[in-house]
Amino acid sequence: MAKLSAFALLAFPLLALAQFTSTTNDVATTTSNNVATTSNPPVVTTTAPLSPTPATPSVSKLPTVIPSTDPSYSSGSPSNTIYQNLAAAGLFLQYPFSEPKYAPLSSILNDQSISITFFAPGDAALASSVASGTVNLTKTENTTNIFDYHIGHTAVSSSDVSSYSLLTSYFNNATFIRLGTPGAAQPLVMEKSGNSFTVIDGAITANVILGDIKCSNGYLHIIDQVLLPPVDALRTLSSYGDLSVFYGLLDPNNVTGPVSGQGITIFAPSNEAWTAWNYTTRAGGILNREVKYHVTTSGVFYTTQFKDGQVLQTVSGQFLQINVAANGSVFVNGVPITQGNVLTSNGVIHIIPEVLDYTKSTNINMSFTTNYLATAPVISSTSTSKPNKNSATSMWREGVLGGVWGAIVVATVVARLII
Repeated sequence: MAKLSAFALLAFPLLALAQFTSTTNDVATTTSNNVATTSNPPVVTTTAPLSPTPATPSVSKLPTVIPSTDPSYSSGSPSNTIYQNLAAAGLFLQYPFSEPKYAPLSSILNDQSISITFFAPGDAALASSVASGTVNLTKTENTTNIFDYHIGHTAVSSSDVSSYSLLTSYFNNATFIRLGTPGAAQPLVMEKSGNSFTVIDGAITANVILGDIKCSNGYLHIIDQVLLPPVDALRTLSSYGDLSVFYGLLDPNNVTGPVSGQGITIFAPSNEAWTAWNYTTRAGGILNREVKYHVTTSGVFYTTQFKDGQVLQTVSGQFLQINVAANGSVFVNGVPITQGNVLTSNGVIHIIPEVLDYTKSTNINMSFTTNYLATAPVISSTSTSKPNKNSATSMWREGVLGGVWGAIVVATVVARLII
């Protein structure tokens, strides 16, 4: 077994090379410039070729292995497109993107008629994801889905992000995305705090290690993680340790159905909130209604979309009221959202520090947040509860794609043993 492990380590560079030189007959997923309706295996979306485009970087020979550490990246040239600056900056990603099967991606990044943002994984991040099997560059369609999610429809620099912002991505695969609105695409969450600039996919928080590379068609930001399109709400809730009580209450109270549906917004109390509410001593009927009172199927509402005084009907049939403070902080029935915009493929989750009392649903009025407005907390996407990153990565690789990714993992293991 030790010898097999040693052989596996020696063989990995050859496997990495195989990923870039593969001539598989995968059908390349093409990507739309316009946001299309997007719900779980991949679907091909098509667009007309983008033209005219400037000359692409020439690649005479692919390197044998992805560097496991990041080099000193260059800032490229503002006269270059984002695609051209992949090479100018020294990113390994330039090589796989130069292959014909990834022409839909390179065409977007090379198109001077649009203004976009690309969060490009650095070499170390890409190497780690390839090694783990999360990214398999020989699988054109899956890889295209993943990197579509790294492209935003608007040119965004770090100075454009005051605290946090949502950016609509190019990921519009209808098999994965079930947001309940025709034309909806999966967003990214961006946060800025001091000199820290991060981008979040719902489970993974990537740091920008070199940002604001100005290009002729937008901005290139180099990040230290590969982002993955969000998975469904049930899987996302299961990956958050601080939401384990709420997740555990869903099935016994028959709420897994609504939570698995499309176009949902969940207000998820933390474990501490449920403990303070003494949930273990509550009668079954009361607990059932409480759990349902925290889920609405009225649509997907990110924190930037709430309106002051907005009323939402919940799965329990009762209503919640939203209030928005002057600084943008959001309250639901007077309880502040402390961690907002946890992205899922079928909606969004907002984490709250208290259990909402359904018995007060009929007493909603416009003044119940008065005591909060003066000291309203600033919503964060990362400050309180964090998901299990390994679990979320495994869910994308094995849970969402099922047998496809399972076959990839098995094939990789067998290949390493044979070599």
